[in-house]
Amino acid sequence: MNIAQTTPVEPVAPASSPWGTPQSSTRLASGIWSITTSSHGGIWLSPERNADVPDYMADATGWYEEDLAWAVPAVVYPEAFRDNIGAAIRILRVYMPDAYERFTGDTVAPGESYIRDRSVFHRDNPQAWLVHVAWSDATEWVDPGHFGVSARQGEPGTAAYVASPERFFMIEADEYVANWSLIGFQIDQSRHREVERPDQVNARRRA
Repeated sequence: MNIAQTTPVEPVAPASSPWGTPQSSTRLASGIWSITTSSHGGIWLSPERNADVPDYMADATGWYEEDLAWAVPAVVYPEAFRDNIGAAIRILRVYMPDAYERFTGDTVAPGESYIRDRSVFHRDNPQAWLVHVAWSDATEWVDPGHFGVSARQGEPGTAAYVASPERFFMIEADEYVANWSLIGFQIDQSRHREVERPDQVNARRRA
C-alpha cells in the first residue's frame, strides 16, 4: 500500500499589511518576509514561524514593525537576519529589557536600557516633574536664550502621567542642553521659573 507524501506548502508573501498594501516583499527565509509600504514596513512571520516566538515578546498577528519590533523575529531567527543581529540585540536590551533578560539569560545593568532606567527613576521619584515637550526661542512666547518647556509627573504611558496637569517653565538654553538626558530634564521648582500656558504654544517669532 502506497502512502501519499504531502509536500509542505511554502508560505507566500502576504497581500496586505497593517500599514497598507505592500510595495515590496523580500523573502528572508521560509515563512519570514520583509515588507515595505508607502508609509511604513516591517517583518511578517507565518503562523508556523510565529508559533516559535516566546509568548512574552510575540505579536499574535505575526507582524513586527520596522523601527523596533523587528528585533524580536531577528533574535529568534538569526540565520534570516545575518549582519543585523547585533543591532537587534541592542534594541531588545534597550527597549525591551524584560524580554531581553528572559530570552538571553543576561542581566541588564543600569545605564544599558533607558526604558528600565526611566521606570526605576519614576518609581523612586514619583513627585518629579520632567520635561516632555520643549520649544526654542524661535517660538514667540519663549525668552531669548531659553527653552520654553512643558512638564508632567509620572512615567509616560502610565495612568499617573495621563492624570498629571501640564505645567510650563522657562529654562536657560545652556542649562537645558547640558542636563537633558534620555530620562528627561528634571524641573527644579526652587529656581526654574514657571509661566502660564501660552495661548498659542507653537506660534513662531516674527523676524
